[in-house]
Amino acid sequence: FAVLRWQENRLSDQASLIPVVVAAADLAPGTLLRAAQLRLREMPKLYAPPGSLSDPREAIGQITTAPLTSGEAVLGNKIAASGSWLSARIQDGRRAFTIPLDETSAMGGLVRPGDHTDVLATFDIYQNEREFTNFTATLFQAVKVLAVGGDFGIPRERGSRSGSLLPDSTGSEAKTISLDVSPEQAAALSGAARGQL
Repeated sequence: FAVLRWQENRLSDQASLIPVVVAAADLAPGTLLRAAQLRLREMPKLYAPPGSLSDPREAIGQITTAPLTSGEAVLGNKIAASGSWLSARIQDGRRAFTIPLDETSAMGGLVRPGDHTDVLATFDIYQNEREFTNFTATLFQAVKVLAVGGDFGIPRERGSRSGSLLPDSTGSEAKTISLDVSPEQAAALSGAARGQL
């Protein structure tokens, strides 16, 4: 009898419904979450994913760090405070490395967070005290861009009724670029910084 009672309680527990916050539409990484983009869905406790949220207020104002599909549970590990956006985008064992930009390397503001770029270094090779030649080498290819200046690729709301989103800043004004690199690449970039990146 005790075993039957235990199984009955266990099944009752599993069948009980709990509220789970889900995405109301497909959401891209970097989306600033608003109430209209979230909804509550009743779900059996047994099937609620670990880390799911039960109150939309826990997610409103946060930024998505991974894509979410419509109806997918919003998990705590898929959102981050806007201030921690950069650290949330860097995987374990990776580094953010920032290098200065000039008008040529900025590519006229065409490089955006999320793009991939090659990293080149130019060095002056001196023949003697007065004569030198430039030498340019490709250090790394297809390096992911984390940020351009202060633009982390986080959308922000425009003060219009449409609620459309705009980037925080334009890349053409940026003076730095932050790249997603390995520790070995970061060490090489530090050494190459004596030249021109």
